[in-house]
Amino acid sequence: MGVGFIKGRIGSDRSQALLDLCFKEARSGSRGPIFILVPEKYTFEMEKKLSIRLLKDRDPNLRIRVVSMSTLANMVFTKVGGLKEKKLTSSARGMMTYRAIEAVSKDLKTLRVPQDSTGLVDIVKDALIELKQNKIGLEDLEEMAKKTSDDALKAKLEDIGLIYASYEKLMEEDYIDTEDWIKLFSRKLVSFEEIKEATIFIDEFTGFTPIQYDLIEGLIALSKNTYISLLLDLKSRIEVKTVFSKTHITYQRLIDICNRHNLKRLEDIDVSSQDYYSSPDLAYLEKNINFYRAKPFDGESNSIELIEFENIYKEVEYVAAKIVELVNDKGYRYREITVATRDLDTYAYLVRAIFKDYKLNYFLDQKLEAKTNPILVLLTSILNMKKENYSYNSVFNYLKSGLVGIDHEEVSLLENYVIANGIRGSKWFEDWDMPLIHNIEDDSEPDNTYINGIRQRVMEPIGKLHNKLKGKNSLRDISSYLYEFSLDIGLAERELTT
Repeated sequence: MGVGFIKGRIGSDRSQALLDLCFKEARSGSRGPIFILVPEKYTFEMEKKLSIRLLKDRDPNLRIRVVSMSTLANMVFTKVGGLKEKKLTSSARGMMTYRAIEAVSKDLKTLRVPQDSTGLVDIVKDALIELKQNKIGLEDLEEMAKKTSDDALKAKLEDIGLIYASYEKLMEEDYIDTEDWIKLFSRKLVSFEEIKEATIFIDEFTGFTPIQYDLIEGLIALSKNTYISLLLDLKSRIEVKTVFSKTHITYQRLIDICNRHNLKRLEDIDVSSQDYYSSPDLAYLEKNINFYRAKPFDGESNSIELIEFENIYKEVEYVAAKIVELVNDKGYRYREITVATRDLDTYAYLVRAIFKDYKLNYFLDQKLEAKTNPILVLLTSILNMKKENYSYNSVFNYLKSGLVGIDHEEVSLLENYVIANGIRGSKWFEDWDMPLIHNIEDDSEPDNTYINGIRQRVMEPIGKLHNKLKGKNSLRDISSYLYEFSLDIGLAERELTT
């Protein structure tokens, strides 16, 4: 049993060095499996690299396999058994957390469930995940609560403890979450005979949680050989905070594991990033950007420009114009250009507007809240209408989703009429005979044919849906009714713009 490290800075092709060792092991004549362990989100990328490599290299017995922790766990559980519980998905975990909070809500001092409990449930769910990942149990929480002199903190710790206990009790009902699943995986690993002859290559990790370190320790201690690829430069350890700080900690903890088990150290491989940068000034910047005592660059800088702008609008406009120049005049492809910013939220709205004006195709790496999705707004508002007796907010959230087939002018006309005449409840399903503008000098009968036509187009499919939803319905029935409703309003044929 031995452990080796593949180390390199940004720009070093550590994955190719790792694949070199993989194929060398595959041709060595040994019979054990070869696992390339990567995070879940990197499995496709690593499989792609492996497929390209297989076009020119040989794996005689097809022993190389790309796995994530979950894939490897499933292999172990299939061979040795032990997993009877159902693993919870993220959404199921949220529901279980809600049930745990609800079960002890009368005893909670600070973490009471509000009417809109989504935010609290997410916070508590994340807290439980953090506690489990860091191996903090109920006893630890109780001890923390006893030691603290802060009354507010004590109350919160006690509440978290109550919810934690309630959550664990619910989990005994044939369920298991990710953290407990990893712990079980670590325990079952010793019974997995194939691991003893396996060579494991670990890539694309910067660090591990405490329970993941237990698993990695088991893999290192039980396998034939383990190689670990880290984005690392040991020369920068003298600097307190660098881009490698986290991997320095990971490296040291893995070295401690090796020492604890008296494992043989295999030869480390340092991968150079020398050929990655086409110009010396970029190479210098990458190596020195986080150093407080860096020596000045003594060459000529042709690849780096510092430009000051009066405002962020001119800054984004300059970037857009520069991209057009690079693509049209210098032969660049859009996929070869990246625009990086430390505060994407500040720039996002300008990027959307200005890049559109310049007709630039782009991908904006920004998370959007699900509740802002127009389809979700439409569906939640249609369900809220019945609950809120067709209140102003519920009806016009639905109409302003942009997916109803009612244009902006018609929505504005309806809105003005509803506000002027206090329309709500069953009045939405009755003919409107009141004027839009109330004038005591004008007693003529108003012509509401047009506005009643709009009202009927809006309310006919809504009334049809709400009649179907009367009484008790299963989740399958509700989903089916909502789908039929989306067809009634022509959602499938309408172009969706978000």
